[in-house]
Amino acid sequence: MLVIREATTLADLAAMRAVFATIWGEGGVPELNLIRAVHWSGGYASVAEVDGDVVGGSFGFVGVVPDLHLHSHITGVLPGQQDRSIGFELKQHQRRWCATRDLAVIRWTFDPIVRRNAWFNLRRLGAEVESFHPDFYGEMHDLLNAGEHTDRFVVRWDVRTAEPVALVEVPSGAELFALPADVMALRSTEPDRARAIRMELRAALDGRRVAGITDAGEYVLVS
Repeated sequence: MLVIREATTLADLAAMRAVFATIWGEGGVPELNLIRAVHWSGGYASVAEVDGDVVGGSFGFVGVVPDLHLHSHITGVLPGQQDRSIGFELKQHQRRWCATRDLAVIRWTFDPIVRRNAWFNLRRLGAEVESFHPDFYGEMHDLLNAGEHTDRFVVRWDVRTAEPVALVEVPSGAELFALPADVMALRSTEPDRARAIRMELRAALDGRRVAGITDAGEYVLVS
């Protein structure tokens, strides 16, 4: 049975962090003392349990720029558990947590060339791309980002109104940008091509914004 609940103890926070460390490596997650301090001062932390075992979690903090919101810093689900809608349920828990605190907006970042995450964020959750930032985090050394540019979209999710989005038709005058089906695999087999796609997207975003994503995994870019 799946249970999503707020982390309440130091042991909960440690179990949450252990999930993150399994996914990103020790060099890619905050230290437990920082997680504890943020949580103690009103930040967000949750765990996803399957039959009593922690298999996922989410951690964030309250931000004030450009307006009051929850910044969802890191969310992860263990390999082998990722096709059970656990990530979706973690985001719904965030939504309920914010609703009880009069926080209307959640923001987070994601790598814009990871198609699976793009589709989940924009279509399943109904978040919108708010801004694009090349090399947002600078150089990173974790298992997923080492050696890569850390370009990121910042997405905005209005917890009062956002719903899953069905893209009925592509607006006239829009440009489509096709994402690779699995950029993580492409980094292993064709790293130069994976880097080229990132640079191509940077160029395509110059003067344009993302209006959505198609069923085929193409960003809809409009001026």
